[in-house]
Amino acid sequence: MNGRDANRVIRGEIIVEAGIDEVWDAWTTEEGIKSFFAPACNVDLRVDGRYEILFDLAAKPGEQGAEAARILALEPKQMLSFTWSAPPELSYARKQ
Repeated sequence: MNGRDANRVIRGEIIVEAGIDEVWDAWTTEEGIKSFFAPACNVDLRVDGRYEILFDLAAKPGEQGAEAARILALEPKQMLSFTWSAPPELSYARKQ
C-alpha cells in the first residue's frame, strides 16, 4: 500500500425524509436502533459512552457485532460520532 492509499476515506450520504427528532431517536435510543438497525444494542449517550450494535445474539460475546464501540463526540440533534469495528469474520482487521 502506498502513502496515498493509507489516507483514503469512504464517504456516503443518504437523504432521509424524517424530522430531526425522529432520526436522532432512531440512532441514539435502544428502541430506535432496534427499529431499523439491529436486534440489540448497548448505548450510553455521552462522550466515551458505549455504542455497541449487536447483530448476532447467538454468537459468543466479542463476536456479536460492534462490541466495544464508543461515542467519540455528540451534539444533541446535530452530530453523533462513534467508533466501529470490522465484522467478526475479519478477525485480523477486528483486532486493529
